[in-house]
Amino acid sequence: MMSLGSIIPRSRKTVLFLVAVLFVIILGVGIWIGPVGNQFKRLDESIAGQEKRLARNLRTIAPSSKGAVLKAYQEYGNTIPKKGSTAEESAAMLAEIQKVASDLGIVLTATKPREPKPEKDYEEYEVDIEIQCKMRQIVSLLYGLESSPQLLRVERLALDLKAGEGAGTLRGTLLVSKCVTL
Repeated sequence: MMSLGSIIPRSRKTVLFLVAVLFVIILGVGIWIGPVGNQFKRLDESIAGQEKRLARNLRTIAPSSKGAVLKAYQEYGNTIPKKGSTAEESAAMLAEIQKVASDLGIVLTATKPREPKPEKDYEEYEVDIEIQCKMRQIVSLLYGLESSPQLLRVERLALDLKAGEGAGTLRGTLLVSKCVTL
């Protein structure tokens, strides 16, 4: 029987062996480096994404942004704190409501202030208001109260069509509140 070793000359055996070893090395490197290279590529993409997020966050908390935020807080901080006694705060709230209503030509038929609700850090003032007006005026009143510098809030609104009056005249009740920090 003839063997493979007897057919191939010795000089060719060495070359064939070197080619086989080289093939195995290239195949091994391809199998090992492919996944490792892909992992490095994913890591590079992840690092680039993290760098973009970090740059955005640094812009967000930059000193100039911090100054703008503090200025906005200072502006609202001066509006919210209690500036007077309970009676003065209640009177200021009623005066603001009256001013907004009179600017819109709305008749306030009754105002009934409620007792303030003191909490740990703030007091909540509420007033019930009865009005007579048209729907357009009600919407304007709601907008005027909500955008008031005293930070008034309309908690409840109930409307009823007023019988016997001009077309579209409504009777309504509102509960308006205001929180004042202590």
